[in-house]
Amino acid sequence: MSGPDAGQSGRTAPELAGQVALITGAAHGQGRAAALSLAREGVHIAALDVARPLEYPGYPMGSLADLDSLATECRALGVYCLTFAADVRDDPAVTAAVQSTADALDASTFSSITPGSAATAWLTSSPTMPGTRCSTSTSRGPGGWAAG
Repeated sequence: MSGPDAGQSGRTAPELAGQVALITGAAHGQGRAAALSLAREGVHIAALDVARPLEYPGYPMGSLADLDSLATECRALGVYCLTFAADVRDDPAVTAAVQSTADALDASTFSSITPGSAATAWLTSSPTMPGTRCSTSTSRGPGGWAAG
């Protein structure tokens, strides 16, 4: 798989180039930092964020504008960035994002990066699409494999 500018130099982990990462909470904070860090290494990004205010927690959530600006920054780094406004507690929405990512990026294997544990629990306890594998990890350490 190649990105908009797959020949971009300066990457320190060439083995990551061309891989796909699904990142939750991607609009801002740790999720955005993870997305941009991986994009700099040539990883294509599927950015998922609730992108709207929530009653809980008490801190601001990311926005649709934040997701859009992330996509712009990732494209400038030479990789694809798909964005999804979805709550990780909404299984059908997360399933749709995973399927859209697999279809759009022709990816049968990709990683889920979660700055927390909610989506990791979903990915490791719910079936993914047939033939698609998701390697999951959180900011706390590595997760497991989920195969459909």
